Amino acid sequence: MRRRIYAVTIALLTALALGSCSGASSTDQQTPSPHQGSHASQATGGPGAVASPSSTDVSSSSGSALSNKLLTGPIAGVDLQEIDRNMFPHDIGTVFGHCGDCEIDPPECLTTGLSSPEVASQTDGATATATVMLGSATSSPGKHREYAQKCPSASGTASSVPFTLNVELLPEPDIAGVSDIVVTASTWHYDGETPPENEPWLVVVSGNVGDINVVVRTRPTPDDQGSPSADVATEIFKAQVEKLNG
Repeated sequence: MRRRIYAVTIALLTALALGSCSGASSTDQQTPSPHQGSHASQATGGPGAVASPSSTDVSSSSGSALSNKLLTGPIAGVDLQEIDRNMFPHDIGTVFGHCGDCEIDPPECLTTGLSSPEVASQTDGATATATVMLGSATSSPGKHREYAQKCPSASGTASSVPFTLNVELLPEPDIAGVSDIVVTASTWHYDGETPPENEPWLVVVSGNVGDINVVVRTRPTPDDQGSPSADVATEIFKAQVEKLNG
């Protein structure tokens, strides 16, 4: 099933790179260029399309300061490397990122509550594909929690293909030095496909360390080896928190 999903995703990402941001429908709303995507940048996630955030999102000085605090290197089966701004995932703030004819119902499930990062590291590892993001939007975890609470289930179309999305709030881990932590797991499948059982397509962990917002996202690798684990995402998140507090 996942191989079919990736085939559809590759076609979608080509269109997404050329398309303009959209909201609940292609005529409703323009989305900023935030978070990483697949399945038309699936709801809080699917693997790949990217776009550069606006230059007004963050000053170069603050980004440079956070770069020194960003988690890189081997951790939890992946090897994180800092990425350029033009590689930042762009389905951060919206389910779809850039998609000209994507729709979701209810429409308020379009926005994830997450904010664009100032610095990020990313990898494709044996365990999962992981992205670590640092920024200054400390309201992000609370907004993402609200998103999960109001959008446990949604449906829509991505490039005219009907899909179903489910978002689940997971127990919050007890990690020293972090506040307002939230963990979500999202599943996504196209109509006519068997929904994955206990295999989230995307795991998000978000929380604050002082005035720094930390977001970790994990998703399966393109070769189908493993699905994103909340334990893996939490381990990476904890390592980033320890680095910020170290």
